[in-house]
Amino acid sequence: SMQKAPFRFCMTVDLEQDSPSELAHENSSLLPFLERYSEFSAQWPMPTTFFVQTDLLENFAEELKTLQDGGHEMGVKFGQNEWLSLPVKKKAFRFVRETAQKVGLADFRFFKAPLEPEEEDLDLAHEQGFDHLPITEDPDPVIVWRYGLPFGKVNKMNVETLLRLSEKEWLETLHRIRNHEKQHGVKPFIIFEWKTSEYGDGESFTEISKKLSSLKERFGVEFVTLIDFCKSCSL
Repeated sequence: SMQKAPFRFCMTVDLEQDSPSELAHENSSLLPFLERYSEFSAQWPMPTTFFVQTDLLENFAEELKTLQDGGHEMGVKFGQNEWLSLPVKKKAFRFVRETAQKVGLADFRFFKAPLEPEEEDLDLAHEQGFDHLPITEDPDPVIVWRYGLPFGKVNKMNVETLLRLSEKEWLETLHRIRNHEKQHGVKPFIIFEWKTSEYGDGESFTEISKKLSSLKERFGVEFVTLIDFCKSCSL
């Protein structure tokens, strides 16, 4: 029953670095991260959707292939300069397709953009064979005080939020998400975001392990890639 349904959890990891063109592959902080991540995700086990910065596709083709062979999924993360106008966006989608074929990677289906995609972006993406799924948010905005005034702030399901929430707040957030989705007739799920450029350190791994353990204990969890999640739901 929906009452007992475990959270379907889609871990998405943004593989990005600040200066991709100047930084040699061997010096990239992504290599130690990926090594650590492979061990980490194997423990759960947790198939993951990696969103790769376009200018890293060729440099990291070998690593990405290894990840795909290990049951992980590849998506693409577009930068500001690839998201300026519809023709530019169309070219960016095409570039990803062609590059994937060139370096022997399996097809990419999902994308992230520097801005929340508009309706016309989604139409273009679908035409090009791509989809977009937003990161899950806490349905209740948190009130943050600035300059003595209250502002609503939304907790996105990402590492930044995890590091900030106590165990109790985390479980309360999961309850709210679960109830919200249930009210809309959807089985509980979370699409989670981990940005390597901001949180590639040991503290992130430790905190995510702790919070995932309590999620598993309290609600049950089933780890899925975005494509498998889409197959099992009507989104």
